[in-house]
Amino acid sequence: MISQNLVISRSRDPEYTERPAFERSRLEYEAAADAARGAIFAMTSMRQRMLDLNQRKAAACADAETARIRWSRLLRESGGVLTTDLEDLRASERSSLSLADEYQAMCEELETSLISSEVSAADLAATALSKRRVALSAAAEDAFVDLQMAIGPSFEHAYRLFQREQAESMPPGERHSDKEALMAFVSRFSALILQNSSPTAQQTYESIGISELKVEDIPHELLHSPVRRSMLRELSKNPA
Repeated sequence: MISQNLVISRSRDPEYTERPAFERSRLEYEAAADAARGAIFAMTSMRQRMLDLNQRKAAACADAETARIRWSRLLRESGGVLTTDLEDLRASERSSLSLADEYQAMCEELETSLISSEVSAADLAATALSKRRVALSAAAEDAFVDLQMAIGPSFEHAYRLFQREQAESMPPGERHSDKEALMAFVSRFSALILQNSSPTAQQTYESIGISELKVEDIPHELLHSPVRRSMLRELSKNPA
């Protein structure tokens, strides 16, 4: 049975990696993918730092509110007299609010760097994906050549037999044209391929020796829009 497995198994041939066009494009992709992974890691680390700062700010605000509620209650219980406990709670509130303000300032300082990091990751990932398409194109061309070498004569022979069988089994006025016969034959051939489960993207990449690049952490509109990246790049250079 002819299937996708034939194409993939041919691409595992040791000679496959010796093909210069594919090997050159594969190495260029891998270098670009490594750079993109480093930028994505830096971006996600910065996002985590931003998340931590916001969580600390929220906790400081909650502490300030708790202290305010407590000293407000004590003030009423004491009839307006400022006790030591009450003063301590007021000082605690001020300290927590001051800390929250500092966390907010740190978030604002980090925001510009985060934008720059996201743009850099998107730039490098877009470049890597472009190079991966070139590598896949070269691999697909090589695989097609392999397929032709493996089954070309047999494929043509099977088609000619199919064409003759179709011609002799139909009345002259109902016979398929050469183009219609070819389309019918290719449809049968396609059905054989589709009977097999499709490999995942990662399995396809592995079959030709290239690594997968995960870009889920990069905003889609940033990854696929050079214009958007350019706008944000300028914004990070000239923050308000």
